[in-house]
Amino acid sequence: MMKTMRKNRLNVLVALLIGGLGAVQAQGELTREAAVTRALERNFGLQIVRLQAEQAAVGNAWGAAGALPRVTATATPSSSVSDQRENPATFLQEKIESSGLSYGAQASWTLFDGMGMFANKRSLELLEAQANGEVALLVEQTTEAVLKAFDAVLVQDALLEVLASAVRFSEAQIDWLASREAVGAAGSFDRLQFENAVLADRAAQLQQQVARDAAMRNLNRLMGDAEEVTWTLKGELASPPALGDLAQIEREITASETTIRNALLGEALASTSLDQAESRLYPVVGLNVNWGDQFNQLTAGDLSAESRVKNSSAALTLNFNLFNGGATRRAIDQAKIQIDLAETATANQIAASLQLFHNAADQCATQSEVFDLVDAQVTNAEQLVAIASDRYTFGALTSLDVRELQLGLLRAEVSRLQVLQAWNAAWYEVQRLSGAFRTPVTAQ
Repeated sequence: MMKTMRKNRLNVLVALLIGGLGAVQAQGELTREAAVTRALERNFGLQIVRLQAEQAAVGNAWGAAGALPRVTATATPSSSVSDQRENPATFLQEKIESSGLSYGAQASWTLFDGMGMFANKRSLELLEAQANGEVALLVEQTTEAVLKAFDAVLVQDALLEVLASAVRFSEAQIDWLASREAVGAAGSFDRLQFENAVLADRAAQLQQQVARDAAMRNLNRLMGDAEEVTWTLKGELASPPALGDLAQIEREITASETTIRNALLGEALASTSLDQAESRLYPVVGLNVNWGDQFNQLTAGDLSAESRVKNSSAALTLNFNLFNGGATRRAIDQAKIQIDLAETATANQIAASLQLFHNAADQCATQSEVFDLVDAQVTNAEQLVAIASDRYTFGALTSLDVRELQLGLLRAEVSRLQVLQAWNAAWYEVQRLSGAFRTPVTAQ
């Protein structure tokens, strides 16, 4: 009776500890697809780059490129009073009042600047495209990160279940030994040994729960949810599909991988900078137009008068920088160097993306073979534990032998989960590089 009570208290204590590791808010079920959708809508990093893309879109205008005229309008009312009635030095000893209104408009328009305004517009378009490219890149990276984080939680859940299975096995042995002890057919050594196994596995459960909570917090962070939110994940950690034609995937990556496309945009932007610098070699032709209307009214005693003046003018201006200390030539040379840098960066990005692909493809192939091996290990370990349990019942093995085989099964199951997680992670990387995450994620 005391042994049963002690075991029940231990179970209650562990349950309370696991349940009280953090106050949580249950949010129901969550699938991979729902997690990705939630992250793409709420992820903080994505919200930032989308706002930056909107900012770049607002700046992409002909007016910002300097191609549109600039028009200003002015209006200046005036009023003054000069009381000369007590001034003997003036011939008009009256109170002089005057009022007036002056208004006008000015317009200036750059008609030609060596095609610099068109280069500016292309630059603004490329900056907007770059901002959108950053959004696309972060969408892909966030999708991959969410899928990996989702799998990480599944792994932690599976490890908790593995430990729970080990606890159930040891508790079944304890119950069997307790019934034999009651009739004097068994001693306390084996029971204590299995009780220690339960204690060790319970402690591992507590540590594993902490790891599971950390994995859930990471997933919530990616989805833009509060840390304390918890989910019931719907899905399993299964082996991914085969990659298919690697040569075709490599061609797709070289042609359209997002970081490579962004690097090519950098090349185009550098080329536009050269056009902007070369435009300073040409004269700038501008048009200035002014129009004004001024109305004044004067009153001095019984005298009054009004006046009105209208002005209008138009002028063509020609500015040609003959010498500026070599600044224009230096800007051109620097722009050419920037083009070389951008081309080198693109080549480097292509090589880096292909390296990532080859590494991930090798990982997929390797982890596929390793998984078959560790899966066979798990099968053998399960059979060994079952055989050991029967042999222990008949006295052919000791409790220490059974525990060692049980630990071997635990290690094999952990290895299988780790291999499966690494295999899926490599497969996700290939999918991201090949552009599969540019479209909504579907069930795997």
